[in-house]
Amino acid sequence: MGMAQFEIGEILSIPERCLAKKSSEGVRIFAQVERSNGTGGVLSLQLRGYQLKNARETFMRTIKSNPYFEMMRKVDMPSGGWFVVYRSNVRMNHLNPLWQEGKIDLESLCNGDLDRIIRIEVRDFIGSWRGNKNSSMGYFETTVRHLIESKAEFGNGDQTKAYTLMQGLEEEEEGQIVVLEAQTFAEESTPVEHEAVFLMT
Repeated sequence: MGMAQFEIGEILSIPERCLAKKSSEGVRIFAQVERSNGTGGVLSLQLRGYQLKNARETFMRTIKSNPYFEMMRKVDMPSGGWFVVYRSNVRMNHLNPLWQEGKIDLESLCNGDLDRIIRIEVRDFIGSWRGNKNSSMGYFETTVRHLIESKAEFGNGDQTKAYTLMQGLEEEEEGQIVVLEAQTFAEESTPVEHEAVFLMT
């Protein structure tokens, strides 16, 4: 896709803290710099899907989706959208997946702000990470703080505080996501005054 060079000072001199350049291959790359709040830390998270809608619905119903989930931070750029920060493992041929526990850097996910909106989207893996061919199986928006508050109290079958996956303009329900583990840990790290986010279009 080519490359483009950005100077942090150049981006900081712009009120929007956002700059676009074309790569050597003609791809437009947006770079945004955001001041870090310096809190750092890690989110330990484990999720379970429950009765997910099969994205590979067939007459015989013998083929099931291969679900995984992505965690995204909202990007305040002219192109808008969401930036993938974390991707879970894939559970093959399963509509009630139990994903492995993951560790997510809070600085990357939400700039250390536990009340900042994030998105979690479940997708169907079809054998490649390239080309965005893995179809969406639904998503929901939340915050890190709400994830912690939504932790199941009575095992992985407890749907009392489960999130509902939504899909499409009509927001059809596509299944539920149960939070089995969600807690934050402080982590010593080198202080970072600014962090950059890059998007390609």
